Amino acid sequence: MNTNCILTKGFIASFKKSLGAFLNLLFIYSFRTLKDKSIIYLILLCFASSTALFAQNPGQASNFSVKAELYSGAFNSISDDWFQGPSGIGNIDESQTAFWRAITNGQTNQIFSARSPYAQYEVVNGYLLYDAVYARDYVSLSGSKDKTTFTGSSGKNGDNPSTSWFVEEGSVTSSVDIVDSYAHLRREGTTINDDLWLITALATTGNTGTHYVDFELYAEPFEEDGSGGFQNSGPNSTGGHTVWTFDGAGNLTSSGDLYLGFAYSGTDVAGVDVRIWVSKNDYKNITPVKFNWGSEFDGAGNDPDYGYASIIIPVGAKFDSANSNNVIGPPWKTFSNSNVSSVYESGAFAEVGINLSVIGIDPSLNSNNPCDAPFSKIFVKSRSSASFNSTLKDFQGPYYFLGSPIVDTTIKVSDPGYFLCGEDTKMLSPLNPYPGAYYVYTTTDGEFADGSQEYIGENAIITKPGTYRLTASPLLGCTESFSEETVFAQPCAEDDDFGEIIENSPGIKVKVTLNDTDRDDDIDNQTLNNNNTLLQPANGTLIINPNNGDITYIPNPDYYGPDSFVYQICDDQGLCD
Repeated sequence: MNTNCILTKGFIASFKKSLGAFLNLLFIYSFRTLKDKSIIYLILLCFASSTALFAQNPGQASNFSVKAELYSGAFNSISDDWFQGPSGIGNIDESQTAFWRAITNGQTNQIFSARSPYAQYEVVNGYLLYDAVYARDYVSLSGSKDKTTFTGSSGKNGDNPSTSWFVEEGSVTSSVDIVDSYAHLRREGTTINDDLWLITALATTGNTGTHYVDFELYAEPFEEDGSGGFQNSGPNSTGGHTVWTFDGAGNLTSSGDLYLGFAYSGTDVAGVDVRIWVSKNDYKNITPVKFNWGSEFDGAGNDPDYGYASIIIPVGAKFDSANSNNVIGPPWKTFSNSNVSSVYESGAFAEVGINLSVIGIDPSLNSNNPCDAPFSKIFVKSRSSASFNSTLKDFQGPYYFLGSPIVDTTIKVSDPGYFLCGEDTKMLSPLNPYPGAYYVYTTTDGEFADGSQEYIGENAIITKPGTYRLTASPLLGCTESFSEETVFAQPCAEDDDFGEIIENSPGIKVKVTLNDTDRDDDIDNQTLNNNNTLLQPANGTLIINPNNGDITYIPNPDYYGPDSFVYQICDDQGLCD
């Protein structure tokens, strides 16, 4: 009796998990409106054989699903993910889907990448988004080799990338053949004080065995050198990487290169390893305030002065999951064992999210510019075994990731760019607005609509000519940039009345500029003129004295009646009336 009860409960639990997996896949399938019959077959097959879709430690990293799937809104109505689903937001731009799908369908061995559809440091639905990147790698296809593999056994973690890593075109086994990778950084709220999550994901062309993969974030603009190697990974004096530094009390004083490695199979993710590049002296002698050292320190050779030191990951600082069933792949499809596929087959894909704030290496903890992530490139690679120093196999990138965006602060003044006669206000705005940026306008000789000399916001109304400064950053506290623009006013020539002039008189002299105005107070009398383009007197002549602004009108002999003419005056800026 008890045995039957246990079997029944086990069957029900298995059925519930299988049903959940099936409904999830079917939900995404319906949203993407896929019409491939083989996909339906795969989904039904998953339902028949699955016992659990997710394994290990799935969860929501700042509302981002770390559950080995790709589309938003699949697990709750607001969850975000890599691509746009029925709700929530996708974090990878899908605007080139048709073009990239054609590349994949044609089995063209071509790399491409996509970035976030949102600006860096943009707040979306209550979360501060730093950056996101997706990348397609070269793969080993029938008749086509992978162009981005490591040469032989030349590459190992801990080596100087600029002197020890070399590239060749080759074929690697499917378990280490990277096809797609993803990375995203976001905060768990709208400010730099909220927890910072790094989320990564990777798929290989093969879905069997265990996959060993690394994500490295570089402070320097690491890149291929065009000659089969790499350059700009960091100073050679510190092992080809940028070091993290500490003060004597164990506080971080500067950030350097960051490493995240893990292994995954069709059932789980294991061996999640977080490391930072430090000196051996600091690793041995410094007790960090915000985190605890792990037991591993690896650099180049047997006794390196610099290397990657492991950090203990606290409870609650990590989510991870591998796909134990097929999951819908990117909108432009993918490759599975050299074949075009709409899904990541069971065991080919995994996600890991780490909370840098809880771990203790959030760059905002040690920076005078706390909201800026100190990284500029991301590099993705696979290796041959669980050993940190095992042979590196395949790689992607390096790709631009993070860095501090500089906001364009060029000021646009509403048309025509200066105060017209009779105009009381002008609007100032950024020429190229940056979504969510923090803008501050200031002036010492002008004035804003509220009578102050400072305005916080994207568009400012001014009421006086003057010099205005726009200071901006992606977010309050980030690296600031600024520019200045002087707003001038057009001189305003007022009509003059000569009154009555006695017939055949020698004329009358009027200081015409006496009643003219310029809010800049920079009228240039030397510009006083009655050029041919202006209305000339029909029955008299003019004598203009630009030194003092006088115009003398002399009527023609024996003329009696009205006469008029137009004069022009300009200011030091070349504005005229």
